[in-house]
Amino acid sequence: MYNEILQGVKSKHSLTSENAINNHLQNLQNQVKSLRQAFKVFPVRFDYTDVKIQQAYLFAYYPHYTELLEYALNSANSSLNNSFPSKLLLFGSGPCPEIIGYLKFLNGQNQISRMNLKVSIFDIASTHWEYSRDITFNYIVPSYTNVHTISKWRSKNFRINVPLDNVNLSEPQLVVYQNCLNEIDLSDYDIIKSNFEKLFDNLPSKSIIAIIDFHEYPDVVTLISAIQANISSKSGFVLLRDINSGVINKRSNYRNPPPIIRENLMTGIPFEIQNGLIPRSKVKFTYSLIRKE
Repeated sequence: MYNEILQGVKSKHSLTSENAINNHLQNLQNQVKSLRQAFKVFPVRFDYTDVKIQQAYLFAYYPHYTELLEYALNSANSSLNNSFPSKLLLFGSGPCPEIIGYLKFLNGQNQISRMNLKVSIFDIASTHWEYSRDITFNYIVPSYTNVHTISKWRSKNFRINVPLDNVNLSEPQLVVYQNCLNEIDLSDYDIIKSNFEKLFDNLPSKSIIAIIDFHEYPDVVTLISAIQANISSKSGFVLLRDINSGVINKRSNYRNPPPIIRENLMTGIPFEIQNGLIPRSKVKFTYSLIRKE
């Protein structure tokens, strides 16, 4: 996956020589360090409009974040009854690593036939993330579609902490909130809980909701637990995985970036204190998985 990201960056910035590529990667080191620091503060804040920040995110975080939804669905596979939505509804997804996670999951389901996916993306900075989403759809997705296709996708600027209305969904959806609730102020939690109730009420049967976030933020875990409790009495509610079941500490399949990235961007040495450039070897997260029967 690193190679596909690198190819996208090279193409967008007309990087043709080895020296130009190396220098470009080296010039992203401060952005990687800035992201590392940003994720230590709650609520999380960073500048989505900075293309260099987006590139740093793609190299330092994106590959690992494609594993989260894939892991959640694989863990509940026996409860999904081979019924997987072809419509994706993504909130706060930025460059959309969830799409790759879903494709990787589908590629492991030999019993299902070719699926034609349609994706709706709602993000506070949807317009600014166009740079990274272009790399996702044009450089990364083709390596993971296998027999499946993405025939249509649309994105819209949307704040997840404003009241949700006009929810009209006629087909089963895979709804994903991944690594975005950690950006919400505590004062907006009641709105978030209300939005989830409205969303669940309007979801067709056989829909799935995945709420995935970092393990470091206890307030987010409390929020997701409250969301579960608020909709647990509604018709069709099935809890496939409780947010309170504990933290997943997964060894990342992307812990070894290719040499060009290791030598020019992710140059940190393990156990080197406060470096900020050490490639991630594990992903720690927790999640809630809900199905509407």
